[in-house]
Amino acid sequence: MSTTVSQHMTINAPINFVIESFCAIESWSSWGGLCTNANFLSESNWIANSKFSMSISLRPLPITLTNIFTVTDPLDLPENCIEWSATKFGLASTHRWQFKGIERDVTRLESVEHITGFSLFLFRPVGIWLVIKYLNHKWMHELKLSTEKKYKQTK
Repeated sequence: MSTTVSQHMTINAPINFVIESFCAIESWSSWGGLCTNANFLSESNWIANSKFSMSISLRPLPITLTNIFTVTDPLDLPENCIEWSATKFGLASTHRWQFKGIERDVTRLESVEHITGFSLFLFRPVGIWLVIKYLNHKWMHELKLSTEKKYKQTK
């Protein structure tokens, strides 16, 4: 079984500024609360097979999920693209983030997460794709607000 969750968001900042904000993993927890902790587990960041840990709060439930993610080799990806993969609860996920400059100060961020696994049918009754879509949208929105605020401060 598999499912794919795709969405996009427009961020009012130049593409390089958005990518820089996105790649600053140590600031993810300051964006708004979804990500409560994130850090690289390897010395090199954003290179093939580097690993990072991220904890996500499922508020209002008192649940925090932590997982380890592996970065895909950037040479295997289109330009201005970041991808990682992870496994948890019998699910394997690959998440690709594509950054596209639309105008001088406008970036379109596209998110595509592909999930496979034998336990996907167990999560179907709780609408796993709706939960993932909500979490991805919230994370993108937090990035948008944080990045736009920082960009306005540089003007």
